Amino acid sequence: MNKIDSREITRDGITYRVDVYPDTDATPNDADCYSPADIAAWRRDDWHFVGVVVTPIVNGVEIGGADASLWGLQYGWAPSWRRYIDTDELVGEYPVPDMIADIAGRLADGITAKRAELLATADKLAA
Repeated sequence: MNKIDSREITRDGITYRVDVYPDTDATPNDADCYSPADIAAWRRDDWHFVGVVVTPIVNGVEIGGADASLWGLQYGWAPSWRRYIDTDELVGEYPVPDMIADIAGRLADGITAKRAELLATADKLAA
């Protein structure tokens, strides 16, 4: 699947790669919130659905299993939105900041658990 866009941003010493992909499974028929004008704009390819994948990178190494994705997001312009939704908006407003917070929390939990495991092993070795 070809990427639409990709960005890297850094938060608290962790780099996050944000990849935007077309979501070919979603259509305006999946929800009842789209006007006939919005659906016509979708058919003209003025807007489409995308998926966002956020991958944490620490010291140049992707942290496998810690990434997050969200699909079925609107991207482009439709009459009822009154704004153009692009990668800048996805990264700056929604959903990427929430996804990064979730990933950072999971990474911190993993570090805390690994630290406790190492301390328990050190205690056993010292005994």
